[in-house]
Amino acid sequence: MKKPLILSYKTLKKTGEVNTKYQEAIEHAGGILQMLESNQDVDTYIDQADGVLLPGGNDVNPMLYGEERKSHTQPPHDERDILEMYLIDKAMERKLPILGICRGLQILNVKLGGTLYQDIEQEMNGGARHDWHEENLQLLPRSLLVHNVSLEGNSKIHSLVGKDTIEVNSLHHQGIKTLGKDLVATGHSPDGLIEAVEMTGYPYAIGVQWHPEELTSISVWKDFLDNFIKVCSK
Repeated sequence: MKKPLILSYKTLKKTGEVNTKYQEAIEHAGGILQMLESNQDVDTYIDQADGVLLPGGNDVNPMLYGEERKSHTQPPHDERDILEMYLIDKAMERKLPILGICRGLQILNVKLGGTLYQDIEQEMNGGARHDWHEENLQLLPRSLLVHNVSLEGNSKIHSLVGKDTIEVNSLHHQGIKTLGKDLVATGHSPDGLIEAVEMTGYPYAIGVQWHPEELTSISVWKDFLDNFIKVCSK
């Protein structure tokens, strides 16, 4: 049987190396990840694609949701923003399954007209720390489980993981402030931040604020990614 082809932006580490975690997770689940670098790449592969992965990475340009960039927001990466917004358009035209991870949840929300907290701790009332990349200058494992997420009982993600509350890792400092059109919040962290979304009236579009590709040793997250590939195989 043909392995499903999943399109994704080519994510790089701070060192400039390709972040292979997404590729490893998709391939382990039975798919093929095609990394894109330009809109031309999108046009080349979109007709062959079976699904779209919107991965984590740098901050979305606040200009896209009507705000000036603040000092705690990273410089824009306009090429990536443009590519992923275009990819979302093309995916939605074809009703392809979409999975957004961390920044991927955020760019999907912005594409659909939503806004973001440029920094959760500084802008969200009661917002807790969510950026657990390091502590006291010591690098923390990206798989570190930091807090719980409460899931809505009638949501797709709840049916997939089979739990009301799950433990997740947390590697972000931005998050959803207002939801985009047709998105519903299906998971919240203890401080009230939206941690999971789904698109109503669409076959499969889920965004999560944590990083399941770093948690594949935990059966529930392996199964979650396996299910995404299974949906893409239909």
